[in-house]
Amino acid sequence: MASQVEASAALHARLEELTSPHQEVANNLEHTSSNIQRQLYDLHDPLARFPWEVSSEIFIRYLPPADEYPDVSEIVLLLNVCTLWTQIALSTTRIWAKLYIDIPDDATAEFREVFSRWLQRSRGNPLSLALTGPSIPDPETLDIVVEHAHRLQELELPSPSYLRIFLVGIGFPALTSLDVDAAEDGRCTPFDVKEFVQVLQSAPSLVHCDLGDTPEERSGTPDGTRHVCLKSLAIADGDGNASYILNTLTLPILEKLAIPVEQIDVHHLNTFLIRSSPPLETMSLHAGSILPWEDSYRPAIEECLHLAPTLTRLELTGAVELQDMLLTILSQASGDTFLPNLRTLTMDRNGTYELPDAVWYTQLADILSRRRDTLRTFCIELPAYMWKWQLGEPDKDALRVFRELINAGMDIDMGPVIKALLKNLARVSPPGAL
Repeated sequence: MASQVEASAALHARLEELTSPHQEVANNLEHTSSNIQRQLYDLHDPLARFPWEVSSEIFIRYLPPADEYPDVSEIVLLLNVCTLWTQIALSTTRIWAKLYIDIPDDATAEFREVFSRWLQRSRGNPLSLALTGPSIPDPETLDIVVEHAHRLQELELPSPSYLRIFLVGIGFPALTSLDVDAAEDGRCTPFDVKEFVQVLQSAPSLVHCDLGDTPEERSGTPDGTRHVCLKSLAIADGDGNASYILNTLTLPILEKLAIPVEQIDVHHLNTFLIRSSPPLETMSLHAGSILPWEDSYRPAIEECLHLAPTLTRLELTGAVELQDMLLTILSQASGDTFLPNLRTLTMDRNGTYELPDAVWYTQLADILSRRRDTLRTFCIELPAYMWKWQLGEPDKDALRVFRELINAGMDIDMGPVIKALLKNLARVSPPGAL
């Protein structure tokens, strides 16, 4: 038995001895062939006839539009065509300055090395990163991001846990845009309002901030913070309370505010507007449809809108009670003093079974008619799952008002059902009747 094992081992060793040189030759042949193929590409590549600057600009044009992030894997492809393309891609630093990178759940040392190399290739250019990955970040990967804090201009993060990069005492002086998604797996706790204050203090040039979650107040109320560059602030639904942010901030040049009304005390919003006195142009209010919107809310909502006379766009989603409350306020207020600059009004009733009826449309027709000199756009989005017979319809007088306003230049969109009714009205009405 022992002799058979020894014989088998000897034969395997002899086989390895015979095949190993051939495998090495095959590997060398494959490597040489690949190099020759790249040299052939270099000889026949049309880019070789262009000045280096032109070739570099072609690579830049290969990228998606400025408002989109190119996936880093698409850029890496440029390195694998030929030697010339590799040289152009590595020397064109701008194509490495805006990247979409998916961080693996189990980030390895090898990934971190490659990740660091990608960021270094952008050299001194302003850097924009859109990161996706696990809700709980890998600390060593975040350390690599922090190394480039001084030139980060735009940053998208997959969860509030990634905000810890702002808590290490390093400034982000060039950062102008920050978007933070909510954690999808529930493993990430809401961030603390003190942490958000540190974010703003670390990014004095921040212009746009979109938070996918609302903060908590776990460590007490922070000192008030005045940020003189922030123009756009959006706070999404979450388990925290948006009032914590409003009570802390003064934003004197804020132009756009999106906020979940059900997660704040409206009086806190009003106090924020009084304190900041911002030139607000757009306000988006979301209210959960399950909340009992009572008449007691109306004075606070009305005061809120009185405090924003510069509004040109108002967006309402969620609870129809809030939307109907606003229409009631508009129907009773003067357009000269209440939202005098309003140009666009949008409502979204998706997710609700409470649909407009004939009385609602009549009220709307009166409001739009009285604001015909200033209002340019009205849009309401109704549930797509409703059948035509489930939707309320305006009476003919209201339809005529809508038709008249459309003919006068107002953009009115109330869905396909109302659009068909207006089209039919125009077809059956005699000339000059509208």
